[in-house]
Order: sequence, then C-alpha cells, then structure tokens
Amino acid sequence: MELTDHRTSEAVISRIATDSRVSTASLEHTATVVGALLNGLKRRRGTQPNGLLLGRVQSGKTTAMLLLAAAARDAGEQAVVILLGTTNLLYKQNRDRLDQAFGLNTGQSDWAVIEPRALSTAGLFSRKTISSGRTLLIPILKHYKWIDRASKLIQELGIGAHLTVIDDESDIASLGDGSTIEDAPPTNAALRHLLGTASEGIYVHVTATPYAPLLLDPNDRLAPAEFALLDPGTGYIGSQQFFIDGTAAMRRTVSIDEIAQVSLGRTAPALATALGIFVAVSIKAKIDNPEMRATSMLIHPSSSVVVHRKVSRAIQLLKNEWMKALAKDDIPKDLETGCAVAGLATPKPARLRTQLSLMKTHIVNAVGTDEIDWESAPLHVLIGGNKLSRGFTVEGLTVTFVARKPGQQADTMLQRARFYGYRIGLGGLMHLFASRASMETWKQAALMEKQLWDRLYEIRNSGGGVADLRRVVNSGASVSATSNISGNLSRVRRSPWYPSKPPANEIWGRIGSELQVALEKCDYDVVERILASWSVLEPEGNQAVSTLAFGLPMVQRFMDRFREAGGKWKIAERPQRVRMDSKGFFVGLLSSGEWKEFEKSNSCGLYLAVVETEPTVMRTIPILHIAGGSFKVN
Repeated sequence: MELTDHRTSEAVISRIATDSRVSTASLEHTATVVGALLNGLKRRRGTQPNGLLLGRVQSGKTTAMLLLAAAARDAGEQAVVILLGTTNLLYKQNRDRLDQAFGLNTGQSDWAVIEPRALSTAGLFSRKTISSGRTLLIPILKHYKWIDRASKLIQELGIGAHLTVIDDESDIASLGDGSTIEDAPPTNAALRHLLGTASEGIYVHVTATPYAPLLLDPNDRLAPAEFALLDPGTGYIGSQQFFIDGTAAMRRTVSIDEIAQVSLGRTAPALATALGIFVAVSIKAKIDNPEMRATSMLIHPSSSVVVHRKVSRAIQLLKNEWMKALAKDDIPKDLETGCAVAGLATPKPARLRTQLSLMKTHIVNAVGTDEIDWESAPLHVLIGGNKLSRGFTVEGLTVTFVARKPGQQADTMLQRARFYGYRIGLGGLMHLFASRASMETWKQAALMEKQLWDRLYEIRNSGGGVADLRRVVNSGASVSATSNISGNLSRVRRSPWYPSKPPANEIWGRIGSELQVALEKCDYDVVERILASWSVLEPEGNQAVSTLAFGLPMVQRFMDRFREAGGKWKIAERPQRVRMDSKGFFVGLLSSGEWKEFEKSNSCGLYLAVVETEPTVMRTIPILHIAGGSFKVN
C-alpha cells in the first residue's frame, strides 16, 4: 500500500506545533528534509539504503526523528522500528514525546504500537494490523535482546523490504568493529540481523556527532550512503556561541584543587559560588519569563555513583547552612554574590529562604532516578555522570558545573555539553564552571565541529555526497574525532606540520606572496585566514575533492602560540627541489639544513619553504612549527 497524501505527517506536525514553541513552518521544512532523505534511501534498496540525519547537539533531532517515522508511514512502510536510546532515562523522555506527537493515547488509527515486552507474541496481531493498512510501530531500548526480538517478528512477518529503522544517537552501541556478523558486538550483530543481508531494510543514523558512522568502511552494512542536515532554528546556542564567539555564557575556570575536591564529593568554594548564582538566576529567570516551567543546575562531578551521593549530601548541607543563616536575616555571601552576578536586586532573606526550600536535588545515574517531574518544583539540581552526558534534555538549564576529567574525543565532549540547546529567555543567565583543560578541550571540539559543518554546507550546496563528507572527519585537531572503530587507528602528528599534498593550482601561485605580505604587516588575522582556508585537491572517484590543508583546529592552536611568540617567521633563502610519490604526496620536504636551523632557533614559528615543483617553477609552502607540539589525527 503506497500512501501519498502525507496525512500522518500533517497530523504529527499539528500536534507538535500545538504542544511546543516550534512553528508550523519550521516543522514543515524539517518534514521536507527528512522526506527527501527517505525517498533517496528507498531508491537505494538492495544496495546500501542507509542514511545519516545530522543535527547539532540538542537542536531538535528528536522532532526530526518523529517526522521521519511519520514520513515512512506515508511512504507505505509496513513497520518502523525506533531505537530510543541506550538508557531508561533517555528512552522514557523520548517515548513520552513519541506518544504525544503520534497521539498514541487518543484513539488514532495510523499506528499499531508493539510494546517491547509483547514482541515475542505479536505475530498474529501484527498480520491483522498490516492487512488493515495500519503501520507497526516498535519503539525499543537500544539493546541487543530487544532488537533480536524485533528482528524475529519482522522475519516472521516477511516484511523486511518494507521496514525502516531509526537509530537515535547511532554513534553509541550500534557500530561494529569491521568483523563478521558472527563475531560482531551484540548490538551491532542484532541490528544487522534486523536489517537483513539483502540490504532491504532502510536504516537511518540520527546523531549530532557523526564521526564514528563516517569512519565506517563504505561497504559496512550500517555505513551511511546519503545524508541530510537539520539546521538549528532561532534561539539555538551551541559550540559556536560558547567556545568560538564566547557570547553565550559566563565561563568560569575552576582551579585544579577545587575540581579535585568536588570530584571526591566535597564542597569547594567554586561549587558554593555556582549554587548561589543558580538560586539567584532561578528567581531572575522567572521574573523575566513568568511562563517558564523550571530552571535547573547540572553538576557532573564524576562517573562514580558514590561521588554523586557525596555531592548530593554536600549540596544539602550547604542548603541547610544557608537556610539557617537566612532564618536569622543573614544573607550568605555566595547568595549575595549570585544576585549581583544575575543582575538581581538582592531579595529579602525570607524570599531567598522560600526559593531555597523549593529546590529539589536529583541523583541521575544507574541507581538513581530515571524520571524527573519538572512541574514538581521551580528549580532542580541534577547530579550525575554518563546518563547526563548524551541525549537527555535538561529543562531550563542555566548553571553547569563539570568536575569530571575531559574526554579526549570530540564526540564525547560535544555530547557532554548539555548546556547547548534552545535557551530562549535565558540570555545572560547561563554560566559554565569547569577546569581549564575541559574548557580547552571543548574549544577544540567546537573548532572541529565548525570545520565539519562548514564542509557539510559546502557539500550540500554543491550536490556532493557522503564520500566527500568522509574526507573531513578529522583534520589536525588536538582531540581525536571519536574512539577507534573498524580498525581505524589514531596516530600522533608531531610538529612541524605541512600539507600532505599540493594545493589547487589556481591558488598555489599566489599564496606565498599573500602570506608574506600579511606577515610583513603583522596582520595575523589574515595569516590565520589564509592558513585555515588553504585547500588541497585530492581525487575521489571521478572528481577532485577540496579539503583543508591543515585543519582549522590545528591552525587555531598554532596561531595562538604564534601570536604569543611574537610572530617569528622566515622565508627560505634558496629553493629546494620538492619530490612527490606516485600518489602525489609530498616526500623529502624537510631535508634542508636551513629548515633544521630554523627549527632549532624558534620554539614557535612559520617557515616559508620555496620549492621547485618543476623546472623554473617556484612555489611557496608554509610550514608550521611548535616545539614539542602534536595533534591526534584519525
């Protein structure tokens, strides 16, 4: 049965628009984007019907996922399996949104929901459902046992050629290591069984951190063949605003000693400051936005559940101490400071005491809560680790305190940034407390994300595909894109840094002169722009793909040090013959004694090497050098 009137999609759009601030026009645009992706994947059935639906962290991917499921129903799919996360907390949050958007509790007639525990006995019911024109909807936790049960039902019904699988946070748990299906990790093997070896089942990755899916071997059953972008809407605040522009929030660096105290479950002055700011901000936010449901503070001290309990007790002791002081009409210094920071005239002690009494503290971990009732209090403090690091949306998040050691993968740090998202009405009220190391790692992850998305837009606008996108998963960042998968090994690229291949001919001739002029003028912003945008051409199939020569994160880090060092640079006194191997890679570029002398005399500098690419043709290649500097490269 092929449905063409888009009735299900229209109904979902109507319900979401009614229950949220998202406009109908924005939802219709998203529906068009996901519908086009689905149509492309339907044409790929029998080959590689896998897609990648990309959005920013907390930018509306769940809504897009629901619209994609509705589009599958309208396109005649007989079953839609939605993997709603790897934790009960995330499953519950996503399931509530699914039930509401699809009207599952209101007598709708489009969907027949197969609850996870009914999968083993749903065969007869499912056959009747399909024959009546309804679509099977199977929302399950991403765990191999549930996926195996869904797989057996799909095989029993024989509808693998009319199946769409939507995988939320697909870069976690879903991907394999390149091994055979018999030796693959359990969740990956279960997914491959569900999709079928004939590549009939459509599979869609939904994620904000696509590095791992893009590093899959192109022949992997889950490797994406097409992608679609979800542009964030008005009011979105993400890595650009937090760590590149620096306009989103007040960032406060916490000392190593205080980080250590909090990570052990103890109170530190910075944590008390953060809590004082949160209490004041919760009052100010409600004054500015009377309809705001709740504000929250997130504390991420460690992955240890023991530490979570200790931090919760420390917060309770601090709260009790402040309540006693306020009862005596004394306003604790941290609360007074918080009011000043929030731009709030200090309320009377009774008002602050009332606000403190309404504050609820939640421990969110493997043994803690799996559900938060945001309506139960005007302000909430969430304390946890991994469960608060991915997918989960924190209502009205204003103050974040992170004491955990930073991860070394960009996807880990981006997903840990729960403070990204739509923060309408919270402008000027957001605060981030973290160590200098965490701040720097987030910045590097932000630069890597910016490079990826700049390239995404370029590929989309030029009609490119996933093959082009794989070229820019990681280009010289000080953090790796993701953990190693599919036999892809990280390596360290040590200084000096220079392009692996020649740049495009049309710009190679002028780059040396432009770079030299900018250096002579000490115009380091221009120097940075030239290095960051300098592209090389690499063959990809039947076309040449433009990629950055150095990578934006590498250039950013180098230029920070270059400015500090006073902008030391040198142009080669004499040319040297450059050699390239059969694949066009530079070899033997750094053999001259002149370069070695420069390297010894400059701890950080830029060397313009003059090379003879062919008889009488001279070109200039910039070489970046930081003594002891290195970058992880995937």
